[in-house]
Amino acid sequence: MKCIICFEKINNSLGLICGHNYCSECILAWLTTKSSCPCCRRYIGEDLENYTTNRITRTTKIRFKIHRAIMEYKIGLRSHYDKIYIFNMVLSKENRILLKTDTTFRNNYNEAVNKIIAKCQDEYWRETFKKYLYNVNE
Repeated sequence: MKCIICFEKINNSLGLICGHNYCSECILAWLTTKSSCPCCRRYIGEDLENYTTNRITRTTKIRFKIHRAIMEYKIGLRSHYDKIYIFNMVLSKENRILLKTDTTFRNNYNEAVNKIIAKCQDEYWRETFKKYLYNVNE
């Protein structure tokens, strides 16, 4: 079965309550910008665990947690401290398994941090955010 978001074979399947299945990474990325199923447009709330049908794995739980933090960030104020909160969540000991094992997620995370660093005009914040880049050798 293929994921209609990436058009690849479904990797780490996540089924929504409407019956459609996607790669967990693809659907969570989709849901950071939209709140509906990409196929049927059924509403998917912020509490994703109530809208999925699959058994939720450890890495999927981590993705949910990070997804919730990103959603809160998008809704609320976007201060540097909000960014640090999300970075700390991603880099927390319990979540590092995702960064260690998922190259795509790790690259996307580091790319997002680098974009924030590039937009910073204050040297203090640039140096602060550089500490949140994930180094595989840590």
